[in-house]
Amino acid sequence: MSNDLKLGECLQNLETTSAAAIVTALRVLPPLERTPVAFGVFLQAARHWSHVEQALFLGELMPEPSTVELHILKAAACGALLVPAKFPVTLEEFPSRIWQRALASGKPARIESAGHQAVAAMSHLLNQHEEAVECVMPDISKLKIGEEAIFHVPSGDLHPVIDLLGLSPFTLPEMKGRVLDKIIQDVTDGQFSMSKGQDLAFMAWVMADTSEGPARLARVMRQAANTLKKLLERKNLHNSHHGQRLGRLLFRLGLRSASMSFAKALGISPWERGWQHQPITRAAHARLRQILVKPDKVSDAWQRDPALACSAMSVPLWLSEAINRVPALVLLFNQAHACPWIFPRLYHVFQWHLALAGKQKALRKVEAVRADCSVGLAEKNLTKQPHP
Repeated sequence: MSNDLKLGECLQNLETTSAAAIVTALRVLPPLERTPVAFGVFLQAARHWSHVEQALFLGELMPEPSTVELHILKAAACGALLVPAKFPVTLEEFPSRIWQRALASGKPARIESAGHQAVAAMSHLLNQHEEAVECVMPDISKLKIGEEAIFHVPSGDLHPVIDLLGLSPFTLPEMKGRVLDKIIQDVTDGQFSMSKGQDLAFMAWVMADTSEGPARLARVMRQAANTLKKLLERKNLHNSHHGQRLGRLLFRLGLRSASMSFAKALGISPWERGWQHQPITRAAHARLRQILVKPDKVSDAWQRDPALACSAMSVPLWLSEAINRVPALVLLFNQAHACPWIFPRLYHVFQWHLALAGKQKALRKVEAVRADCSVGLAEKNLTKQPHP
């Protein structure tokens, strides 16, 4: 999905952007995501437009609204609806999923909230998938034994491949070892970096389900307490990238209480930063799954619904069992035109299942699409040496 039309900037500045410019920007979205975002945009911006602009916007983006949707849109057009100061918190990451669940409820208030949530979710997605800032890396080759390298890295989330280590079955040590070797090699080559504080939480995540897990988690908690104490003595806490990274990692480990303490000390909202979308431990995820996938309904919807399938909360389901799910993933990737988040969210999962199925030739082809996103599972072609 191209973002050349500055869709992110439009969504952040709805009150000062013309209706025509917003329509043009929204055209880059696939229909699945476009409708809920357009609905939310109209709720927030319609009162600043003329009747002609309102009609043109709805005519192209929402030509056939339902009765309840039409009622809400008319109220927004008249300026009768106010944009809430705070949007409701949702466990869903994608506008389409937020919209589907709101429509299924049939409640006008929830549909109205879904529109606002859709805009916020799309803004978060666009920010999350923008090109990463280049890291300032030290020259590792000149380090002496015992010296420490300090990596200055962006405040973004850790690379998603660590989920292959932390969430995948404990019975697949060889595959997990190959992924870990690849991460170590990437760190050495300067392609992936961790700060001194990150590496402790990273290893705790990797070892969480092993006998070493409790000790490593305790060490992370001690570090968190010390870091939090230092942060409380400082001003401008929100500028502490280290604190934000550690807070997210604690959330990933399922240590929600400690993570919330960090967010409070930093003076930020973890929900606005998307911390609730971080993959977490299996036990906590099981509770979230009951919210997303009701037992009395289709239990395998997470394999078929594109937006639900590539949700961060569905990642543990893809990796919790050593079952070959290549057919389901192929069907999903064929729907990438309708859900552009499938590739960046499930690319590493797709490689994992190709390796699990022993499809090495296909795996090498898939890795060739984005060699920089290889997770090290493809076995290299060995050239046969002629017999002497």
